[in-house]
Amino acid sequence: MPFDPAKPAPGDDLDAVLVRNQLNALKALIDAQAATAATQAGQIASLQSQLNAAIAGTSSNSNAVATLGLTIVNNPPLQGDVQPIADKVDELINSLRR
Repeated sequence: MPFDPAKPAPGDDLDAVLVRNQLNALKALIDAQAATAATQAGQIASLQSQLNAAIAGTSSNSNAVATLGLTIVNNPPLQGDVQPIADKVDELINSLRR
């Protein structure tokens, strides 16, 4: 018997069979939700594992780009001071492309 929230109706005499069936139907709904949640948790764990495997080692894409090691002494900076920064950003962007 599926759960019927309209039973027992207000003013009805309580019937043990009806109440027991309602409680059993509610328990079945709760158990089904718990099973669904457990399945979804397993699926999420599997997806997390796949994602971790997919991105493992990808940070090494930029290992070939050396650090800039630049000190700017002019105030305001001149084009010759900032051009190496723009060049290094371009180099980094190119190394991160897949």
